[in-house]
Amino acid sequence: MTVVIKGENWQGRRARFGKDFTREYTRVFTAYTDNPNINGIVVATALAASAFAVQRGSVMPGDTEAHCTDVEPTNSSEDPLQWSITCSYSTNMLDYQQDPTTRPTTYTWGTEYVELAVAQDLDGEDIVNSANETFDPPASIQVPVDVIKATCTRSTFVRSANKDPYIRHENSAAFTIDGAAYAPGQAILWDLDVDMVEELGVFYRKYVYTFKARRDLYTTTTTTVSGNYAVGSNRVVTLASVAGIVVGTELLLDTAGNQELVVVKAVNTGAVTVTVDLLIAHNNGATVKIRKYNPWQYQPLDMGFNTWDAFTQENVEILTTNGQPIAHPVLLDGNGFRLATWNDATPVRLNFRLIPSADLSAITFP
Repeated sequence: MTVVIKGENWQGRRARFGKDFTREYTRVFTAYTDNPNINGIVVATALAASAFAVQRGSVMPGDTEAHCTDVEPTNSSEDPLQWSITCSYSTNMLDYQQDPTTRPTTYTWGTEYVELAVAQDLDGEDIVNSANETFDPPASIQVPVDVIKATCTRSTFVRSANKDPYIRHENSAAFTIDGAAYAPGQAILWDLDVDMVEELGVFYRKYVYTFKARRDLYTTTTTTVSGNYAVGSNRVVTLASVAGIVVGTELLLDTAGNQELVVVKAVNTGAVTVTVDLLIAHNNGATVKIRKYNPWQYQPLDMGFNTWDAFTQENVEILTTNGQPIAHPVLLDGNGFRLATWNDATPVRLNFRLIPSADLSAITFP
């Protein structure tokens, strides 16, 4: 089976100069075959191999900025052996002049919302009913999530290198995407789509990375206690530094392995002190870690129907004033005790690490 390209048909030539300054052209070629079963793809391939050498991406004669965008062979209804090949050109195809893997990455931004349980409002007031009972389930708010899609072209797809180390992992280090910087734990590679695309007969892989990021994250730092402090309420504790510490910050104090989670009631940056309630005595040099709230990990409010007896190592049921089991869960302090007073303590979130981390900055983009 053969295809013979007879030449360009002058009838049907067209040019257009658009209002967007794009120049477009149409050329028509005539071809004959010796078998009516030959399909249009074979005819288009024959045109590319002929002296005319027309295929997608070919330069328009007389206009080097215009390239062929479509090759459309059409069979004549009167003669199954005769074909008319319409070739369209446009100056809006400059991408054909470069390696698609070197084109800059494009980004699109969107916003989603996730639900977050809360126990206090913006004024620090507990969200309870008129009988000081917490709601079950707890009240919640909608937290905005950045959704960033990064699209780029690569020559190949290697699953072990491009997807497996990063998919559904949060950033273990500072990460920047499209100029936006995210602290460790704020961003996560949510999804990766890879499609096969073709240009000028060469196949490439089109990558679409979907990142999601949240900024509702507590500051994290480490410092030490200066001085010795006994058990007591509203203790003013001097630290080596109060950088990143604000009212409501959760501090994990560690003295010789005895750990205690406390909530900061007041901060004096000049005196480098914080006001907290202590259930354990802490000595000079004790390590202080600011408890980090990581939005992508599981962070439920510490609440329940029981307290914890460290001596007997058993749960103790919380009872009402008339000795009956409580009907709604109450907030706990992170150590198994009920929060002492309403409107005087910041609710505690428990930290459970369920999502692995990876250095997302290792993903490079053109």
